[in-house]
Amino acid sequence: MKILITGATGFIGRHVCERLSGHSIRVAVRDAFAVDRLPKGVDHFEVGSIGPETNWSRALHGVDAVVHLAARAHVLNETSADPLAEFRKVNRQGTVTLAKAAKAAGVKRFVFMSSIGVNGNGQGPDYSGAGYRGTDDPQPHDLYAISKREAEDELARIEGLEIVNIRPPLVYGPDVPGNMRSLLGIVWKGVPLPLASAKNRRSFVGVRNLADFVAVCTESPAAAGKTLTVADPEVISTPELLTILGRGLEKPAKLLPFPVGLASFAAKVARKQKAFDSLFGSLVVDSSQAYEVLGWKAPHALEAGMLEMAQHYRTERMKD
Repeated sequence: MKILITGATGFIGRHVCERLSGHSIRVAVRDAFAVDRLPKGVDHFEVGSIGPETNWSRALHGVDAVVHLAARAHVLNETSADPLAEFRKVNRQGTVTLAKAAKAAGVKRFVFMSSIGVNGNGQGPDYSGAGYRGTDDPQPHDLYAISKREAEDELARIEGLEIVNIRPPLVYGPDVPGNMRSLLGIVWKGVPLPLASAKNRRSFVGVRNLADFVAVCTESPAAAGKTLTVADPEVISTPELLTILGRGLEKPAKLLPFPVGLASFAAKVARKQKAFDSLFGSLVVDSSQAYEVLGWKAPHALEAGMLEMAQHYRTERMKD
């Protein structure tokens, strides 16, 4: 197939390009500066910023499938007066513009990278259930997730295009950005963490596992029209995660006991509920539908992938 990939220069996109390299890959980039980050020999088109006015006609010529990874993600230092409008401009309107242009160009399959945040913000510290599924009623919890959910709704209204929505949890792997990288930095610095008492359960997905799943969703006829949650099969607690990271960094995580109830109270008083949820809360993803519908199994184990990520981070820091 000839496949157009957006977001190809990003953390996930680079692995998706590698996994789909057996096909004819074409990537859409913002400008010429992004070209240097692409694998050599990859066909590319400069499309500018993604939004409702983006012209996709040249990039889509002769394309069989689109893998849409590019998005406006979580912004740490938001400067917009209307952040939701900015998320919608890229994640909803930009996605719909691309999908409609793809349909007009004769594209058959459209794979959309959504987010587990569409399902909700997690299940609490003591959750013991099976986890979020793609068939659950959506409960998006922040502006990013709202814009992703709205994009899914709009895509469902486009007839004649095989839509596949993928909802992953936090992605990890070498060169990981965002919250996971911040956590690596905290363990690396030896900061004491009052998390030893956490008994939560959290799902993650390795970047290579996610790239493999994207490839299967692009290739398999059974994926058409599905919304699928995907994660590594292993579910771990925050203390277990930190312990693995410490092993990979060769700097054991400093975990201190602290009552979860007291931590919850302190978070409410300090208005740090989001931080409490991410560290003490559970967020479990049920990938059984992916296994049942596609016969997909994660090719890489969670612990090995976490260790690889931490070791890569350690190597980087040792060079500093």
